[in-house]
Amino acid sequence: MPLFVISGYSGSGKTIIIRLLKGKEFQVIDLEELSAHNGSVFGHLASCKQPSAFQFNKMLLKQWNSFDLKRPIIVENKPRSLGKLNIPEWFTNLMRQAPLISLQTEKIIRVQNVYNTYKNIDSLKFKEALQKLSSKLDKLTLYEALRFYENGNLTNVIEILLPYYDSGVYYNVEAGRIVHTIEINKWNTEEILKKVIIAISVQTN
Repeated sequence: MPLFVISGYSGSGKTIIIRLLKGKEFQVIDLEELSAHNGSVFGHLASCKQPSAFQFNKMLLKQWNSFDLKRPIIVENKPRSLGKLNIPEWFTNLMRQAPLISLQTEKIIRVQNVYNTYKNIDSLKFKEALQKLSSKLDKLTLYEALRFYENGNLTNVIEILLPYYDSGVYYNVEAGRIVHTIEINKWNTEEILKKVIIAISVQTN
């Protein structure tokens, strides 16, 4: 089954790429769109209300059943938990067995991508979400993040939080499953998209 997982750390451009692939008629499962959550403590801020678990599972299965299984299917690597929802076990197992196309994106680009996602979020809601990390970050790190945010420096907040998110278990993928790595030290959307499409084509031909 030609399922491919686009992997990479927060801000690497995974969501951008799979949505561009969808626009080019590739078979894409957008877990963020289906779940209305991106998987982080801030994941609900840029989305609408999440569907019920039943609705989420039904939409995911319906989309999967609509695909031609002889053609590539692309999904973004995500943690099992997406807000109040969990990716169903049948699909999690498929993702764990699928080959990976890894986006190795420079930190400065990642910070900018994350910034673009959250720059217009309500400040009170952002700070409330940040406080939820109190059990996972040391007090000094959380204090500095809050101080930077209150001073209007979202970029510094992101730089502080990236190491925490980079340590996430779901990023620790099996190296043997990586079939192609794309180094990104300059964000050129068309060039990156072209490389991803070539990587998929090589693996399916």
